[in-house]
Amino acid sequence: MPERVWLKRKPAPSAAFLCGFSVQYVLDPNLPPLLEVTDNDSDETKTARKKHSGHRNITDEQHAFIRHVTADLLLLTADVTEIPSPAFKIASFFHKTGLIWHDLGEFELVSTCFEKATDLTSKIEISAIFGDEERKLLLDLSIARSRTAWEVQDRNLAVNLLNRSKFVLFGCAANYKQLANQYMIFGKTVLSKNETSSVNEALKLMNEALDLCEKGLRIVKRESETLGLK
Repeated sequence: MPERVWLKRKPAPSAAFLCGFSVQYVLDPNLPPLLEVTDNDSDETKTARKKHSGHRNITDEQHAFIRHVTADLLLLTADVTEIPSPAFKIASFFHKTGLIWHDLGEFELVSTCFEKATDLTSKIEISAIFGDEERKLLLDLSIARSRTAWEVQDRNLAVNLLNRSKFVLFGCAANYKQLANQYMIFGKTVLSKNETSSVNEALKLMNEALDLCEKGLRIVKRESETLGLK
């Protein structure tokens, strides 16, 4: 009787790996099809595989939907230890997906994405965040939520969210400039309506922008940052 040979089974791919691969495959149309047609396949199998692996032309709405579903799947890996800063990586995915929905005018879905991103990042103390990308995400997310609130005519919430953004500037001149620009955009939008009652609101927003520029100028480290704030 031949000696039995035991083969060591490779460990199954982790959920983090599978989700990451799914994201890459879904969002990169240049990747080869997962199902290759072989000579051993029957005609029916070949037809089915070609249909499945055909050119993936998707609309912006479909792209956003796929990203949204993928982001929800990635939530399953939020506590995976082998991924550095998993909460922020998933929050970033929700944030970018929300931006796509925003461009499509689907503001309820935008809010859903941003709320999930905010929930993920809010579990970490701001004082414990040192990475530039993580810090930038906090500001980008706060400003994005403000823009969405403005689009749905909730100006009070929009301005409140901008005001909260001041707590995540982290002494970075570029962040001061970014937030100041958003105040200025809101101010110009209000002023463009040529309503007497809106002048004071517009001036208040523009003064906030000016104040941020002045504060940013005090902490600049490079000449290029000074020119941007001026």
